[in-house]
Parts: sequence; C-alpha cells; structure tokens
Amino acid sequence: MTSFEIYEVEISKGQLREQEFLVPDMLTVNGVASTLGMSVRTLRRMIKDGTFPNSHIHRGQTAYWQRQFVRTWQRERLRSAPNQKRSGRYSDLDVIDRDEEKQFGRKPIDAQAMVRTMETMKSLLETDPSEFVRQHPHLKKWVREKGML
Repeated sequence: MTSFEIYEVEISKGQLREQEFLVPDMLTVNGVASTLGMSVRTLRRMIKDGTFPNSHIHRGQTAYWQRQFVRTWQRERLRSAPNQKRSGRYSDLDVIDRDEEKQFGRKPIDAQAMVRTMETMKSLLETDPSEFVRQHPHLKKWVREKGML
C-alpha cells in the first residue's frame, strides 16, 4: 500500500479568503461520504475506528480532506479488496445465539431501542393496566376505550 504523508494545517478565515483555490479541492465530511458512496454515520464510525484517516485540516470545527487524498484512499482500498461484499452488523445470522439477537440483527440501534420499549409497554399493559396508565397517563383514554381498565 502507498504511504501518505499527513500533516496538520490550521487555516484562518483570512487565509481561506485569500486562497480560495483551496475550497474547491477540499471536501467536508458530507463531501467525503458522498465521494465514497457511504453515509456520514458510517464514515464517522470508520474515522473513529481508524479505518479512514482523521482530517488534519480544520477551519473552526469543520474538518476538510483533500479530494485527491480521498480518491487515492478509495483506489487503494478497492485494490486491496476488490470483491468485498457489504455486510450488516452481524456477518452471518446463523451464528447469533439468541432469537432476540436475530430479531434485532439487521436493525439500527435506535430502531432496536424503540422495539424494546414497545415490547415493554405491551407486556406491562397485559399484566398490569393500572400501572401502565400511571406510567403513561396520555394513553389513559385509549386504555379505557379498549376496555382494559
């Protein structure tokens, strides 16, 4: 693999206005994610785990990457694994032990939390409707309409 020289550069507002040729050649997180064909969330995860190098060019809190560096990184990555398939959170659902994990295996974290919350509410409603109404007073009218209270 090709080695890259990485150096830190601080760009002030005055320098950025003077050197406007830098701006078209620089990419923000959104631009990098678009260039690589992935979501910003995935890119941030890759930066955090070290798969994609962190930016060393900053203006305020905005990070910039050079467009050429991103394209070179992408070519090197494709060269090292040309037929690599995209994978979900679990590579093989058969290796997951519990049924609960299989149910949530492909869902994002926030969806998993929502499903768990709904299951908790459902079980509480079935076992103790008065406690359910105490915890969720905005649903009291609905519980009465259903004849559960």
